[in-house]
Amino acid sequence: MPQSLSKVYVHLAFSTKNRELFITSEVQNRLFQYLGGICAGLDCTPIQIEGYKDHVHLL
Repeated sequence: MPQSLSKVYVHLAFSTKNRELFITSEVQNRLFQYLGGICAGLDCTPIQIEGYKDHVHLL
C-alpha cells in the first residue's frame, strides 16, 4: 500500500516592540532555549534558532 510523507518548514521571525535592542547576550541563550522548549512541547523540532538584539528567527 503506498504511503506519502510530507515535511513542512516554517520560518518565523519575531521582533521586539519598536525594534528596541532588548535581546542582550545574557538573555539571548535563555531565550533561544525557551523557544526550543516551546517547539518541543508542540512536537516540533527546531532546525535553527538565531537572532540579533532586536529580532529572532526560528526555522
